[in-house]
Amino acid sequence: MYSLVVQTHSSLCAHVVQALAKLVVEHMGGTYDSNDTLAHFWQAASDHEKKLRRSAVILLCRLNVGSSRHRTLLFKLLSDSAGLRCTIRKGVGAG
Repeated sequence: MYSLVVQTHSSLCAHVVQALAKLVVEHMGGTYDSNDTLAHFWQAASDHEKKLRRSAVILLCRLNVGSSRHRTLLFKLLSDSAGLRCTIRKGVGAG
């Protein structure tokens, strides 16, 4: 499990964080009722992309369903680009 820690110092930053989170969820296939459901759809999308590209390497921008790892990485990339301080923590209870 991954979690993100974003330091916000204003309500504007909080709105940017919410907008980035919404963007990531929409790009990565929406919300899912369980991790198992997400894993199932991610595996299908991953297998399709690997066959289509004939490669085991998948670009993050090519995924239309992302696991928690992919969602975390995309959010980190976007928040860094927006100038927000963001760190990734890994493990159970990372929040």
